[in-house]
Amino acid sequence: MHPPASPWAVRQPAWLLSLALVLIASLHLEAQPDERSAFAAAEQALRAGQLSQARAQFEAILKRNPKHLASLANLGVVFAQTHDYPSAEATYRRALKLSPNHPLLHLNLGLALFKQDLYAEAATHFQQTLANQPDHTQGRELLAACQIHTGAASAALPALEALLATRPNDPGLLYLLSLAQIKLNQHDAAKGTLERVFAAAPPALAHYLAGKAQYENEAFDEAIAELEKARALDPKLDGLHRELGKAFISLRRAEEAEASLRAALSADANDAEARYFLAGALVLQDRGADALPLLDETARLRPNFWGAHYYRGRILLSQGKTSAALAAFERAAQLNPTESSIFYQLARAYRAANRPTSASAALAKLAALKAADANTSADTPDDATNDPALLRRK
Repeated sequence: MHPPASPWAVRQPAWLLSLALVLIASLHLEAQPDERSAFAAAEQALRAGQLSQARAQFEAILKRNPKHLASLANLGVVFAQTHDYPSAEATYRRALKLSPNHPLLHLNLGLALFKQDLYAEAATHFQQTLANQPDHTQGRELLAACQIHTGAASAALPALEALLATRPNDPGLLYLLSLAQIKLNQHDAAKGTLERVFAAAPPALAHYLAGKAQYENEAFDEAIAELEKARALDPKLDGLHRELGKAFISLRRAEEAEASLRAALSADANDAEARYFLAGALVLQDRGADALPLLDETARLRPNFWGAHYYRGRILLSQGKTSAALAAFERAAQLNPTESSIFYQLARAYRAANRPTSASAALAKLAALKAADANTSADTPDDATNDPALLRRK
């Protein structure tokens, strides 16, 4: 692991390739000499990538002084570096109580939320960063990314074009622009933007970004073709095996997905998304018992992934563990109350628990959702058994 360039730095999202590490200037803190010495040692451990040691040292400082802002901020970095984004989120929230308007604390919290797919809430923190620092480049880029993921791609376009005016050959910005264009059905424009990616980026990276764009466009065969070209050129490219596994799952090529996702976890054992999709590949092979421990870990590390709770519930119900299945389905329904498949499974679990009134309520909710969705085909199965689209939606 490469050490962070500075304390208070969060690892960037893998596809936001133009972002530098997020840096926060040193604070002028009143501190006793022994506290300054302890903080310097913890900071040095963080810079050296000695994350367990850094965590222990920052936590020791905070035990003595819970309001030590720099230690809180750096502890958040430690959690982010180990992909424990819920803990990073909680730590940054504690820091913001001490310094509510610090723009880069908002940025780091936004990144922790972004990595949990909580795009709408992340956007509010990037907006807070920009309210204090309107020209903050990373804040503008991350806000645009959130807008793309929350159905506001048209709002992202002008921001991305403005950023590209000063960085016209930035592969990450070009990828985001192509993604916004795909979301807006501007496919010719997106094709032209991806051609610019190939002109600007090394070949392996260009194929990787093109593959991710094709995946977002649900052109899965094309995505696999691009990602396999990237793999042939640079099999160690960060995130490559995970993205290839996700594309294989979408075509129900479960065994190939499993191999790619195991390679992703071999490269990065903390990749929660790869673990989640590996569980999905096992579910597609009717290997629920093998998938369950992976889903348990995903639910712990990414409690807001409703899909992890949904698939846990299905496996637990098939094992006759009705109470545990009900808890999982109810959590999934809390997280995503508009997903009809959850309520179908919830009704089944309520019936198994001999709760007919609750089962009827779940079926009524299912009927209301299907009636409200004009795009739902009458032929769509209510249980969406082993539907890869559910995996993609998490």
